[in-house]
Amino acid sequence: MGHLRFLRNAKRWGGIDSVLMLGIDSDEYVKANKGSDRPVFSQKVRAEMLSFTVWPDYIVLLNEKSKSVQGSAFMRRIKLINPTILVYGNTDLRVLKRIKESARLVGCDFKHLPHRLKISTSSKLAKLVLNHFPS
Repeated sequence: MGHLRFLRNAKRWGGIDSVLMLGIDSDEYVKANKGSDRPVFSQKVRAEMLSFTVWPDYIVLLNEKSKSVQGSAFMRRIKLINPTILVYGNTDLRVLKRIKESARLVGCDFKHLPHRLKISTSSKLAKLVLNHFPS
């Protein structure tokens, strides 16, 4: 639910004629940051699910390993698509700095929308497993 609110708000911030590019974190990034049993859905499945929403104009799969913003595949995509606004919704400060720098380099707006809800897929999955497979 939080991700859908995030997308709705990101599109609104850009305005009626905005172009919203949505980046999906790689499976490797999710696994490294959330644990070996993640992601629950692959990067491609997550992208397909989000393609059924009305807000993103473009969905790109992020497989970024480069530390440089200017030479990154992400930056090349931003320049090609020319979005109105870049909105970042994660809390990874390293990535936040890169996205903010990318926005500055292409001259588009930037907003950081941190997660506000205390609902997480990880905690819901843990509860589901405990309820259905008690020890």
